[in-house]
Amino acid sequence: AQVLLANISDSKLQLENVEELILDADRCLDQANSTAANASVLSEEKLQLVNDIAARRDTNQVKLSSLNSSISDLREQLRLARQALSRIDVALRFHGNTSVAYPSPVREEVRGNSVDEDEMELQLYLRPAPPSSPRGNSSSSSSLVHLQGPLLAGGGGGGGGSTFQLGMVDGKIQLDLSGGREESAQQLGSTTSSPVVLQSDEWYRVFVSLLGSRTFLTVSNMFVRGSVPEGFGPAGQTASPDSLVTLGGPPPPLAVNGTVTIPGYFNGCIYGVVLNGDRLPLLTPLNVPSGDLNICGSRPPTERVDELSPLVPTETGTGAWFLGGGSFSALVPQDQESRRRRQAGTVDGDVLVQATLSFRTLSAEGLLLFGPSPSMEQYFSLRLSEGRIHLMLSLSSLGVNATQTSARFDHGLQTNVSLLVRAHSATLSVAAGDVLEENVSVTVSEERPPFAGVGVVYVGGVPDNLTQLLGSPLPPSFAGCFEELEVIVGDQTLVLPSNSSSDDDNASNSNRVTYGTCPSEVGTGVVFYGEDGLADFSNSVGAQTLENVSLMFRSSEALGSILTVGEEPNVLSVALFHTLVRVDFGDSFTLFSAQDGLSDGEWHTLSVSLELNGSLVLVVDGEGTNITANIAPLPVAAPFLVGAATGGSITSENYQGCLDQLSLNGRLLDFNSAELSGDISLYGCREPTVVTPTPLPSPPPSPP
Repeated sequence: AQVLLANISDSKLQLENVEELILDADRCLDQANSTAANASVLSEEKLQLVNDIAARRDTNQVKLSSLNSSISDLREQLRLARQALSRIDVALRFHGNTSVAYPSPVREEVRGNSVDEDEMELQLYLRPAPPSSPRGNSSSSSSLVHLQGPLLAGGGGGGGGSTFQLGMVDGKIQLDLSGGREESAQQLGSTTSSPVVLQSDEWYRVFVSLLGSRTFLTVSNMFVRGSVPEGFGPAGQTASPDSLVTLGGPPPPLAVNGTVTIPGYFNGCIYGVVLNGDRLPLLTPLNVPSGDLNICGSRPPTERVDELSPLVPTETGTGAWFLGGGSFSALVPQDQESRRRRQAGTVDGDVLVQATLSFRTLSAEGLLLFGPSPSMEQYFSLRLSEGRIHLMLSLSSLGVNATQTSARFDHGLQTNVSLLVRAHSATLSVAAGDVLEENVSVTVSEERPPFAGVGVVYVGGVPDNLTQLLGSPLPPSFAGCFEELEVIVGDQTLVLPSNSSSDDDNASNSNRVTYGTCPSEVGTGVVFYGEDGLADFSNSVGAQTLENVSLMFRSSEALGSILTVGEEPNVLSVALFHTLVRVDFGDSFTLFSAQDGLSDGEWHTLSVSLELNGSLVLVVDGEGTNITANIAPLPVAAPFLVGAATGGSITSENYQGCLDQLSLNGRLLDFNSAELSGDISLYGCREPTVVTPTPLPSPPPSPP
């Protein structure tokens, strides 16, 4: 019993210990629960903090993006403002006793690319004053005293660097280059039909190019087209405008670091100074002139090259001249004559669209008419493809019903077309003049939904947002002349607007269509007027390797970018360069034509080939030059640009003149298939070749 009592006592103690342990465990559990609760709160707080940080980051990113966009917009506005200021069309009148200075343009901006230190390009216009005009100058017995003085000088920079001086000496344009105290001067007078000595009160255009050890100088009289005096040759030094450029007189650095070879001050007008592609802002010089300086009362003539072509639009009061890449869409109120014809029953009530048009073109491709339904699910289309007129009617997603003429109508002759579109059919009649050539029609099964009519009619082209309906690429825009057009849709009539009505609120007109004008004839060739006219073939030539590109050109300008193909560093550039043809491949190879004087307003042929052995071959008018080198093949899926000077072009001058017969690897390219921008006119260069259409067999009977 005592042992049992002792065991019971021990068990009681153990039980008490267990209870104490349970209490301790409960306390620990309470602490754990409290810690977990605190941890949960902290976790939620941290999660909220993370979300807040993420939200603030997104907000900051939006603000940063907006700030970057604002900065970019401000920079663009500043660039445009500077550009607008630099292009204010003024000429400065110097009176032989002062000069003005300007900051030198940044070299990296030339042609949009970095430029080697041994390259420079300069152009300016000048008009020497007559002998009686100088103010404050001592008289001289020389009859050429008024044809003396510096035009433009630069370089030096106060550190003994190279300098250049351009001016008149005894009536001749003289370009002097010097490197520190070593002088290298070269005088180049006129060498063709222009006079050796410049004449007073006449505008001249001066081009200077420094290319490695060669100096090119061209002077042209603005009033004598095709008379381009020019000279070129090696120069011992080259110069870079690394500080300031001065007009009208020598800058101070030249008196310290070099010899002033053209002393005195210029007396006359200076205009349009462009150095390395940047126009100097003549209105905002860095210094206050110490002598007489004001605005010249006249500027050089802003001549277009219309005289190169007799085939320019003439006022006729009717029609529309499509320059390529242009279109208009319009639904204008029905005129009284159309209303009377409809009321008289002349127009069939079952006819949804009735169109009559007369056109002339030399392009094998181009959209004539396109009429989508209001829902944009159905349409009718009339277009040129491979010279034939294609008629298409799409009434559902099941497909397109189409037909085409067997004859071609890209012969430049007047073509008359009549089109009727009904709910399940369309009929087309085509005549050359008054002679019926063909009738074609397309019929859609009655099981298809009927044509719901059109909401708008596009003439000559369609906007880019219709790719989903027509597929990509879109049909090329029409290029040529619409002499007449009338489209009746329901109770409305579409007609060609005149010059006075082209701003009608119901019409959306392209800036590449001239209304109320049509040329009397249509001729081959493309006119580039020099105002950023660009033909971009990048999306139409397809992926291939350039083997040969050829063309015909006619220009009276000494410089102009003709062709640029490829991307840096492999860019093929072709340009008129001081009346030569110059070809560059990248930064490594430069090739010149064997003959100069090519800016004579006559037609010349040009061919550039990349041979299998890596040689670069240039042939102009049948006479060739070449460079044997390991030139890599050039893919032409890259940019293929014709006309305007762009990044990679040899010169910053846009091409001005005519181009024709552009061919890539033996295939003739249609300018109407290119993306056109700027001042370009298709089919306005050469005298038209009259083509008599091949006679067709007896026309089929007209459909009922």
